[in-house]
Amino acid sequence: MAADRRPEAAIAAGSLLDGLPAGPLDTELFEALLDRPGVRLERIVSTGQTTPDGDWYDQTADEWVVLLRG
Repeated sequence: MAADRRPEAAIAAGSLLDGLPAGPLDTELFEALLDRPGVRLERIVSTGQTTPDGDWYDQTADEWVVLLRG
């Protein structure tokens, strides 16, 4: 089977560090980079947000995280 070569399947080139906010944010910033059945790639910008003590953060999807700076 051939790989998907449709124009809408293309991913824009650039740096994940471009366009970062100048200061702290009230909430995390989520930007979808790729969204396909079975896989979602997001850039998440966090400026110190945390889950409150005693809260258990539970989500339905598995997650793999890479820290680029911080």
